[in-house]
Amino acid sequence: MTSSTPRPRIRKNPEDRRAQILDTSAALALQLGLEKVTMRLVAEKLDVRPGLISHYFKSIDELTCAAFELAASREREAIFSQGMLEGDELGNISQFLSNVSAPDFENLGKLWLNARHLARYRPSLRSLVSTQEALSLAELTKLVTRAQEAGRITAADAKRAATGIFVIIDGAGSYVNTTDPLALSELTPVIRTAAELFLELPPGGLPQR
Repeated sequence: MTSSTPRPRIRKNPEDRRAQILDTSAALALQLGLEKVTMRLVAEKLDVRPGLISHYFKSIDELTCAAFELAASREREAIFSQGMLEGDELGNISQFLSNVSAPDFENLGKLWLNARHLARYRPSLRSLVSTQEALSLAELTKLVTRAQEAGRITAADAKRAATGIFVIIDGAGSYVNTTDPLALSELTPVIRTAAELFLELPPGGLPQR
């Protein structure tokens, strides 16, 4: 005979519950897109009532903005740390370019494309996108500056070089939803060629990582 006794619910402290909601929302945003994240969907994933989600986040706009911020921050940390080696300044720039083109970060590219589109209509998201863009640019500028200081590149303005590289990356990112594998395979060498120009390196000057 099957018992009809309901499963006991585990009460989490507010900090842990909020973090759990955000973790789930960020994962859904990466997987499905920001506009697909709803309080009901998050509640279903966590096996809780939708009212619990709205207790921590008063609106879906507040929740999706927080989810985007968390997802973008985590993925940025991974992109700027994965495969990086102490003392290999030029190689680390190359590693960054490999990371942003890697299949592991494909959903991040889709999330950014999604967020920039929605930001046109949502001022709160627009502000977050701008902030996250500035943080990513600052991280790449640090990589370029370290390569300058080590005498590996001669680009006169580290921030300008980093900005140029990000413009190319963002342009390539507009193809992230294409289903043509040949078109996608051509993006990485284009990004590398452009990066070498902005860094004032000769063709092939960036080591392969």
